[in-house]
Amino acid sequence: MRIYVCHRCHRILPPQERCGICGNPIQVESPESFVGRTIGVWKLERVIGLGAMGAVYAAAVDGRPAAIKLMIPDDEDATMVTRFIREAQLLSQLRHPHIVEGFESGTGEWGTPYFAMELLHGRTLRDEMRERPQGMPLGEVLRHARQMAAGLLFAHERGVVHRDLKPENIFLVEAAGGPPTDKILDFGLAKSVLRSREPRLTRSGIVLGTPAYLAPEQARNEALGPWTDQYAFALLVAEMLTGRKMRQDVGLAEIVTVEIARPL
Repeated sequence: MRIYVCHRCHRILPPQERCGICGNPIQVESPESFVGRTIGVWKLERVIGLGAMGAVYAAAVDGRPAAIKLMIPDDEDATMVTRFIREAQLLSQLRHPHIVEGFESGTGEWGTPYFAMELLHGRTLRDEMRERPQGMPLGEVLRHARQMAAGLLFAHERGVVHRDLKPENIFLVEAAGGPPTDKILDFGLAKSVLRSREPRLTRSGIVLGTPAYLAPEQARNEALGPWTDQYAFALLVAEMLTGRKMRQDVGLAEIVTVEIARPL
């Protein structure tokens, strides 16, 4: 991932050779180059993840740790900023033991949005499943399923649909002397189905989500609801039990034309 920076304007910008504001040549930097800098009140300590909308850093202020998600624009598409801000807003409303907790959000000194959330220690459910190619014991599956379901129910009761539930977005938080705690991550594609005036960010014909876990209505670009996450949840539970994806190497076109018309 590259970060395009104008040091004269002190801004992170979409890819370009010269700053559209001052005309100064753009410097291309890596996410690691921001380690040691301050975003909001948070001092960035190390890079812990890279995603579609930016970089995630371990950070701290006055000894309080956090994970900082910093938006790094890759084009001039305003919907990217809107999605990023919406994720921060939704997280601030979803305080639950099985959903990652959001602390605050804002626009940093570099002119790009960020939000702070709890810093988790552990690994993803995908990491755990890779070590269980034959599937996980029923008791473990039920423990994970109950926790995920509790987090989803809490979000659904508040009108929030995740839209991208998958093992990579379930984090298993280490617990001293006991089993890990499941937390749902990454609400970047989440949508509030209660906000009738919320702007539509997905262009017609564009399908968001991960094909292996798409619900039929998601693949068809139809109305979504809690049932959308419940479909992905069922696929995820089946995968934990069997050790294999219910959809193996299946693309979106085949899902739309074949998979949703037959039982998995």
